[in-house]
Amino acid sequence: MVMTNQIFQTEVKKYVENNSNLVFDPTNFSKWGKKQAEANVIEVQAGTKLLRITNTGKTQAVYHGFALPLTTSTFRQGEKLSYRMQVWVDALPDAPLGIELWSSDGGLASDSVTFTKTGVQYITGTMTVQKSSTKGREFPLEIWLMKNGQVAIGQVSLIRGETPPNEFKDDTSAQDVVTQTKVTQLYDSYAIQTLTNAGAIDTQI
Repeated sequence: MVMTNQIFQTEVKKYVENNSNLVFDPTNFSKWGKKQAEANVIEVQAGTKLLRITNTGKTQAVYHGFALPLTTSTFRQGEKLSYRMQVWVDALPDAPLGIELWSSDGGLASDSVTFTKTGVQYITGTMTVQKSSTKGREFPLEIWLMKNGQVAIGQVSLIRGETPPNEFKDDTSAQDVVTQTKVTQLYDSYAIQTLTNAGAIDTQI
């Protein structure tokens, strides 16, 4: 099919302005990993699930925190990504909170936030992708405390564009979670290794 200039512009506009939350299952955090094996991160249940980072007695930067999966691995150099998250600041951090996006071949974008008060608050910001990549990794979105403090984080949103979201939205369907669970459970199995695509999971297992 030959794509006309008008169709091309429409498709690009849809891509750039798509405000779907790219974070996988941000309500329940059914998949996440520690950033640094010794990081003190636990799950806390509130209205939605929170991940609480606790750092104490650190005299040097440690970058302890967690990492989340995304629903895409395709990013373009120069594009804007905006975030919003709920943060429960229990002990005021003495250094910034870091937010980083990674691919399997290096860092793509980053930002940092300095807190000046305790309590529940929402933080927003925009990052610029430094290089194009389609090389994903399991947990590409990292959130960490540089040194000491205690914060619990939930309702994480990451969208394309330079306008941060003004409310939380979970765009991961229940079927997406079921499918991802099957993939995780059977990661090394012959069934998963021979799947032709993600949509074939339900028919081939």
